[in-house]
Amino acid sequence: MSFARSAEYTFLSSPNVAGIGLGIRVKLDGNTGFIVPAGASDMEIGVVENSNENAAVVAFNPDGSIAASNQSKRPLRVRLWNAYGTVDVASSGTISAGDRVRRADNGRVAKWDSVADSAIAPYGFALGNGIAPTDIIEVLPIPGSSTTSGGGSGGSSVVLSAGDAIVGGTW
Repeated sequence: MSFARSAEYTFLSSPNVAGIGLGIRVKLDGNTGFIVPAGASDMEIGVVENSNENAAVVAFNPDGSIAASNQSKRPLRVRLWNAYGTVDVASSGTISAGDRVRRADNGRVAKWDSVADSAIAPYGFALGNGIAPTDIIEVLPIPGSSTTSGGGSGGSSVVLSAGDAIVGGTW
């Protein structure tokens, strides 16, 4: 279903998602193992580097007949959050170069406001301008912003000592 290549991984998107575009932050659907767009409070696994929107992929029914096109069957390359360098992320509105950005709904980023978003850790710095929600901007992620606290907003750190146990995959 997937394969690794350095800090890039290939996944299939959920059949329940119409298609995932370039620059969308994604998370794993714990029930299916497919990727879906990450929400504003979700910890993403990375950012999509290609798109399966409008993909005309032919699928076959068990009897061999041709089924309807299914965008989820086209593999997506995901630049994992632990990769070095910048990422190209879809904006959710007007962002200027130099602005700090935060996670937003539908896998996008929004301009971080020091007052309204003070409880949320910034995701990174915009290196380009975004005017419309369809714009892809280059972002330099802030180290450590890849972790979120229990509710999914704000940064956190965890210190483990020898003998500490991690139960059920959460800390």
